[in-house]
Amino acid sequence: MVATKYLFAGLASVGLALAGGASDIQSSISDIQKSIGTLSSTLKDFSSNGDTMGTALKLEGQAKDLLKEIKGGKETASKADTLSSSDSDKLEDTVHSLSKDVYSLLDSFVDKKPVFQKAVLGGSADGLVDQDLKDLKEATDDFGKALEKIVTGDLKKDAPQILSGLDSHFDDAIKAFSS
Repeated sequence: MVATKYLFAGLASVGLALAGGASDIQSSISDIQKSIGTLSSTLKDFSSNGDTMGTALKLEGQAKDLLKEIKGGKETASKADTLSSSDSDKLEDTVHSLSKDVYSLLDSFVDKKPVFQKAVLGGSADGLVDQDLKDLKEATDDFGKALEKIVTGDLKKDAPQILSGLDSHFDDAIKAFSS
């Protein structure tokens, strides 16, 4: 009887660990989305009518903050065990929402290219943006691959398409700042 009690307690703690993995990943994604929101807000107000150099430097710092959050998400996902179908299903909408946020952010960068071209003492910040986008793409790929390893169900099936779509969008944005 006592052994059975410990066996159930052990199984319950394994269940909590898996749920904790999903909740930690959910928390990481939330942090990434907040960082994207901050960067998007600054980008929205970025214009050639203001302090372009100061805002460009602010954007650079916010891009580095986003990079840090994405790398943290990758580390969290890398440490997690394979998620249950239920936990994976709970993450699916969040992952799709995050993808849309990334698409919107990348579109905003491309839309603001004319401002970036005049942001550094009358010169272009294209090289800085190009490098930031390359760094963010690499980190996003790493995070996506770490998630792909631990999710199950529909999210597991959708992961290659989600990653491919993100890569394509990143490539388009990078191309805009590379030329």
